[in-house]
Amino acid sequence: EGLAARPTARNNPSYLANFAIQLAIFGVLTILHIISNGIKLPFIIATSYCCFVFGSVVWSVSPATTLTPAILFSYLVMAAYITSSMFSPRQFLKLFFYLGVIIFVCSYYLLLTGSPYAGSDRWGGGWLLDIEFTGVMASKNFAGIVFATLTILAINAHHLGVNKYARLFVLFVGPIAVVLSNSATALLILVLLSVPAILFNPRTRIWQPVLFLMIVLFACLIPSLPFVSGLDLSFIGRDATFTGRSFLWEVAFERLNDYPFLGHGYYAFYDTDPYSSVWGLWERFRYWLADNFHNSFMDIVISLGLVGVVVMIGTIIWAGAVIGNLSIDAASRICLGLILCGFCIGSMMEFAIFHHNYIATFMLFYILFSSMWEYEPE
Repeated sequence: EGLAARPTARNNPSYLANFAIQLAIFGVLTILHIISNGIKLPFIIATSYCCFVFGSVVWSVSPATTLTPAILFSYLVMAAYITSSMFSPRQFLKLFFYLGVIIFVCSYYLLLTGSPYAGSDRWGGGWLLDIEFTGVMASKNFAGIVFATLTILAINAHHLGVNKYARLFVLFVGPIAVVLSNSATALLILVLLSVPAILFNPRTRIWQPVLFLMIVLFACLIPSLPFVSGLDLSFIGRDATFTGRSFLWEVAFERLNDYPFLGHGYYAFYDTDPYSSVWGLWERFRYWLADNFHNSFMDIVISLGLVGVVVMIGTIIWAGAVIGNLSIDAASRICLGLILCGFCIGSMMEFAIFHHNYIATFMLFYILFSSMWEYEPE
């Protein structure tokens, strides 16, 4: 019953083999990097994050449940560290953009060939078609956030030297993919960030304080949203409960008093043991067997307590310092800042930033470590 009966990645040999290969590759690269360059401040900071999350196994209500997500989270942090040391933001953004092109091509291929993996039927109809378009992504929410973020990147991608036809392709198919996903969060990313992406000029400096303030604002809105109620969202086909999220947040607030400072342990709340607290959640919402609280603040405050929330919000704002790293070209700094804003907006409605198996966490830490390196001029 509940998620206990669902297949998990921990029982999937091909997934585990793929992860083991990635872990081995980045492990070797990290060791070689330390041998060549020594232990630098970014490495110490990266390992500190890993120790904090992995260390939650010690106080976790279910150490076995925490162990695997903590390993995955640590892997994302260290992968971001080594990637930031090997690829400048300009190089990395170009790679990310072309990866996005592949994501769009494969996703639309699934849609046009009628594959059941392209999405799922949407109850009550959708904005364009009666589906929730996921493409190659795991869910329509995660897909929509990635689609929207790639579209925002494409607006400024001509400053990075990407192929103009590839850029036009993303600018055309990206917004359509967002609409097809029926993700209100993704639509919000497009609406809020498209104008700044167009107006920010790398040849001026006025964008720097504005973009940093945007990052701070969106970071602060992540923990603020669960306290908001009664918004009229009917104009986008949503109700005032944020599609049921406010009910989940009520449960999270109830459970916060159990372990307010350090939390239940990273992802330990969702232990499927018969005596786990999560069954109280699933019994109340049998129609929605959620495996997270759909807001990064709510998930982290339950997992790592108020200390974890301070760490997460502080990390986002710290990563915003990349805007002031003058060894990075202005266009790349604009793109990194807007991407960070996009994932912050996504984290208001999804467990995105600080999730152990999502690109938002990798991007956050790549941006954070990029703010610390001195890159050679390109």
